Amino acid sequence: MTNTVPEEGGFPVALVWAGLAALIIIVIILSLIIYFKITAEPAVPEIEKIEKIPEELKEEIVPEKIPITPAKEIPEVEVKEEIEFETTIDVEESREISFKDPERASRMCSDLKLPAERDLCFFTIAKSSLKPEFCGKISSRMTKDQCYFSLAPLDIDACNKILDETARKNCKKLIALQT
Repeated sequence: MTNTVPEEGGFPVALVWAGLAALIIIVIILSLIIYFKITAEPAVPEIEKIEKIPEELKEEIVPEKIPITPAKEIPEVEVKEEIEFETTIDVEESREISFKDPERASRMCSDLKLPAERDLCFFTIAKSSLKPEFCGKISSRMTKDQCYFSLAPLDIDACNKILDETARKNCKKLIALQT
Protein backbone atom coordinates (compact mmCIF):
# COMPACT_ATOMS: atom_id res chain seq x y z
CA MET A 1 0.00 0.00 0.00
CA THR A 2 1.20 3.44 -0.75
CA ASN A 3 1.33 6.22 1.69
CA THR A 4 -1.34 8.84 0.96
CA VAL A 5 0.09 11.39 3.34
CA PRO A 6 2.76 13.57 1.76
CA GLU A 7 5.79 14.60 3.65
CA GLU A 8 5.88 17.81 5.69
CA GLY A 9 2.48 19.48 5.51
CA GLY A 10 1.33 18.78 1.89
CA PHE A 11 -2.12 17.53 0.84
CA PRO A 12 -2.78 13.84 0.52
CA VAL A 13 -2.72 12.76 -3.15
CA ALA A 14 -6.10 11.02 -2.94
CA LEU A 15 -7.68 14.21 -1.68
CA VAL A 16 -6.27 16.18 -4.64
CA TRP A 17 -7.67 13.61 -7.09
CA ALA A 18 -11.04 13.65 -5.36
CA GLY A 19 -11.18 17.46 -5.55
CA LEU A 20 -10.22 17.42 -9.21
CA ALA A 21 -12.93 14.81 -9.98
CA ALA A 22 -15.53 16.86 -8.10
CA LEU A 23 -14.54 19.99 -10.06
CA ILE A 24 -14.90 18.13 -13.38
CA ILE A 25 -18.35 16.83 -12.38
CA ILE A 26 -19.48 20.36 -11.42
CA VAL A 27 -18.30 21.74 -14.78
CA ILE A 28 -20.17 18.99 -16.65
CA ILE A 29 -23.37 19.58 -14.68
CA LEU A 30 -23.21 23.36 -15.24
CA SER A 31 -22.56 22.82 -18.96
CA LEU A 32 -25.63 20.58 -19.23
CA ILE A 33 -27.79 23.10 -17.38
CA ILE A 34 -26.67 25.91 -19.68
CA TYR A 35 -27.18 23.73 -22.77
CA PHE A 36 -30.74 22.83 -21.82
CA LYS A 37 -31.60 26.44 -20.98
CA ILE A 38 -30.35 27.61 -24.36
CA THR A 39 -32.02 24.90 -26.44
CA ALA A 40 -35.30 24.86 -24.55
CA GLU A 41 -38.18 26.79 -26.10
CA PRO A 42 -38.94 29.99 -24.26
CA ALA A 43 -41.98 29.81 -22.10
CA VAL A 44 -44.83 31.86 -23.52
CA PRO A 45 -47.19 33.27 -20.97
CA GLU A 46 -50.75 32.26 -21.56
CA ILE A 47 -52.90 34.94 -23.07
CA GLU A 48 -56.13 35.63 -21.31
CA LYS A 49 -59.00 34.43 -23.38
CA ILE A 50 -61.63 36.97 -24.29
CA GLU A 51 -64.91 35.37 -23.51
CA LYS A 52 -67.18 38.19 -24.49
CA ILE A 53 -66.47 40.74 -27.22
CA PRO A 54 -67.92 44.19 -26.45
CA GLU A 55 -70.77 45.23 -28.76
CA GLU A 56 -69.00 48.37 -30.02
CA LEU A 57 -66.20 46.18 -31.40
CA LYS A 58 -68.64 43.92 -33.23
CA GLU A 59 -69.85 46.72 -35.52
CA GLU A 60 -68.93 46.47 -39.13
CA ILE A 61 -66.48 49.09 -40.38
CA VAL A 62 -68.28 51.61 -42.56
CA PRO A 63 -66.02 53.77 -44.74
CA GLU A 64 -68.40 56.72 -44.49
CA LYS A 65 -67.93 56.81 -40.71
CA ILE A 66 -64.12 57.15 -40.95
CA PRO A 67 -63.16 60.81 -40.63
CA ILE A 68 -60.97 62.02 -43.51
CA THR A 69 -59.31 65.39 -43.63
CA PRO A 70 -60.02 66.96 -47.02
CA ALA A 71 -56.97 67.53 -49.22
CA LYS A 72 -55.96 70.99 -50.32
CA GLU A 73 -56.99 71.86 -53.81
CA ILE A 74 -54.20 71.12 -56.27
CA PRO A 75 -53.70 73.90 -58.78
CA GLU A 76 -53.68 72.94 -62.42
CA VAL A 77 -50.35 73.22 -64.17
CA GLU A 78 -50.25 74.47 -67.69
CA VAL A 79 -47.93 72.52 -69.98
CA LYS A 80 -46.00 75.00 -72.08
CA GLU A 81 -43.80 72.66 -74.09
CA GLU A 82 -44.47 69.14 -75.20
CA ILE A 83 -41.57 66.74 -75.24
CA GLU A 84 -41.13 64.80 -78.41
CA PHE A 85 -39.48 61.44 -78.02
CA GLU A 86 -38.57 61.06 -81.67
CA THR A 87 -35.84 63.73 -81.48
CA THR A 88 -33.16 61.22 -80.45
CA ILE A 89 -33.52 59.67 -83.90
CA ASP A 90 -32.64 63.09 -85.37
CA VAL A 91 -29.43 63.17 -83.29
CA GLU A 92 -28.43 59.77 -84.62
CA GLU A 93 -29.39 60.74 -88.16
CA SER A 94 -27.40 63.97 -87.92
CA ARG A 95 -24.34 62.00 -86.78
CA GLU A 96 -24.58 59.78 -89.84
CA ILE A 97 -25.09 62.76 -92.14
CA SER A 98 -22.25 64.73 -90.52
CA PHE A 99 -19.67 62.40 -92.06
CA LYS A 100 -20.76 63.48 -95.55
CA ASP A 101 -22.48 66.85 -95.05
CA PRO A 102 -21.78 68.50 -91.65
CA GLU A 103 -23.63 71.71 -92.59
CA ARG A 104 -26.85 69.80 -93.29
CA ALA A 105 -26.42 67.90 -90.01
CA SER A 106 -25.96 71.25 -88.24
CA ARG A 107 -29.28 72.49 -89.62
CA MET A 108 -30.93 69.31 -88.33
CA CYS A 109 -29.49 70.00 -84.86
CA SER A 110 -30.78 73.56 -84.94
CA ASP A 111 -34.31 72.23 -85.51
CA LEU A 112 -34.29 70.19 -82.29
CA LYS A 113 -36.54 71.68 -79.58
CA LEU A 114 -34.76 70.61 -76.39
CA PRO A 115 -31.52 72.51 -75.62
CA ALA A 116 -29.84 69.43 -74.15
CA GLU A 117 -30.54 67.43 -77.31
CA ARG A 118 -29.37 70.31 -79.51
CA ASP A 119 -26.12 70.46 -77.54
CA LEU A 120 -25.64 66.72 -77.79
CA CYS A 121 -26.32 66.89 -81.51
CA PHE A 122 -23.74 69.66 -82.11
CA PHE A 123 -21.22 67.82 -79.92
CA THR A 124 -21.77 64.66 -81.97
CA ILE A 125 -21.37 66.53 -85.27
CA ALA A 126 -18.17 68.22 -84.06
CA LYS A 127 -16.64 64.90 -83.06
CA SER A 128 -17.71 62.95 -86.15
CA SER A 129 -16.76 65.72 -88.61
CA LEU A 130 -13.63 66.66 -86.57
CA LYS A 131 -14.59 70.35 -86.85
CA PRO A 132 -14.47 72.36 -83.60
CA GLU A 133 -16.56 75.20 -85.07
CA PHE A 134 -19.68 73.13 -84.27
CA CYS A 135 -18.68 73.25 -80.57
CA GLY A 136 -19.34 76.99 -80.68
CA LYS A 137 -23.05 76.35 -81.36
CA ILE A 138 -23.48 74.50 -78.04
CA SER A 139 -25.41 76.51 -75.43
CA SER A 140 -24.21 74.70 -72.28
CA ARG A 141 -20.87 76.08 -71.13
CA MET A 142 -19.71 72.76 -69.68
CA THR A 143 -20.69 70.75 -72.77
CA LYS A 144 -19.05 73.34 -75.00
CA ASP A 145 -15.79 73.07 -73.01
CA GLN A 146 -15.93 69.26 -73.21
CA CYS A 147 -16.43 69.49 -76.95
CA TYR A 148 -13.42 71.77 -77.46
CA PHE A 149 -11.32 69.62 -75.10
CA SER A 150 -12.14 66.44 -77.04
CA LEU A 151 -11.06 68.06 -80.33
CA ALA A 152 -7.97 69.84 -78.97
CA PRO A 153 -5.49 67.16 -80.14
CA LEU A 154 -6.65 67.87 -83.72
CA ASP A 155 -6.86 71.67 -83.39
CA ILE A 156 -4.48 73.33 -80.93
CA ASP A 157 -6.54 76.54 -80.99
CA ALA A 158 -9.52 74.64 -79.48
CA CYS A 159 -7.89 74.86 -76.02
CA ASN A 160 -8.02 78.67 -76.17
CA LYS A 161 -11.81 78.54 -76.69
CA ILE A 162 -12.41 76.62 -73.45
CA LEU A 163 -14.08 78.98 -70.95
CA ASP A 164 -13.20 77.14 -67.71
CA GLU A 165 -9.68 78.20 -66.72
CA THR A 166 -8.69 74.88 -65.13
CA ALA A 167 -9.96 72.88 -68.10
CA ARG A 168 -8.14 75.26 -70.46
CA LYS A 169 -4.83 74.77 -68.58
CA ASN A 170 -5.30 70.98 -68.56
CA CYS A 171 -6.05 71.04 -72.26
CA LYS A 172 -2.81 72.92 -72.99
CA LYS A 173 -0.86 70.48 -70.78
CA LEU A 174 -2.37 67.56 -72.69
CA ILE A 175 -1.39 69.10 -76.03
CA ALA A 176 2.14 69.77 -74.72
CA LEU A 177 2.48 66.12 -73.66
CA GLN A 178 1.33 64.87 -77.03
CA THR A 179 3.77 66.99 -79.04
